Amino acid sequence: MKKIILSLFLLVAISCITFGQNNSVELLPIADSYVYSGDNIGNYGKDNKLRVLRTNRSTVLRHAFLRFDISSISTSIPGKVYLKLYCNEVDDASAGLSLEVAETPADWNEEDIKWSNAPKPTKVVGKLDVNVQKNYIEIDLTAYIKEAVTAGAKQISLRISDPKSTGIKSEFGSKESKNPPMLVVQ
Repeated sequence: MKKIILSLFLLVAISCITFGQNNSVELLPIADSYVYSGDNIGNYGKDNKLRVLRTNRSTVLRHAFLRFDISSISTSIPGKVYLKLYCNEVDDASAGLSLEVAETPADWNEEDIKWSNAPKPTKVVGKLDVNVQKNYIEIDLTAYIKEAVTAGAKQISLRISDPKSTGIKSEFGSKESKNPPMLVVQ
């Protein structure tokens, strides 16, 4: 009887360590928020959505920010690393919206980030095609994460923005939602 209980305990413990498909590990953000150019002092860190929008008017810009702890990722990543975002809504999924994913300094927190103090991007790490809603979309960040881990980074920060003035609103689940963003390490 003790062996059966011990075996069940070990099975449960192992399943908690690798809780993704195919032995993947899913890392949730340690902080996320969005900023809005029309509200210099507003903070949206506790919101359950991340909004992205760019129009021709400078007062209607929204950028989403994500910060992840990557200290548990080894420099010898055996597979791929994907950023997955759940697209709650996009004005026109067939319009070919391609959002920019850029690295930013990781020196912000979700309780204080706002338009007036949001970190500026330092380099573009990829493009995120938004072509569905009510589903996860993903971008391969393997090369970027390997570079960050090799350089000794413990955290990464990403800004999601529309590099063109498309006027297409997109909305993603935040870590406070039932469909949070995640880094999936395979």
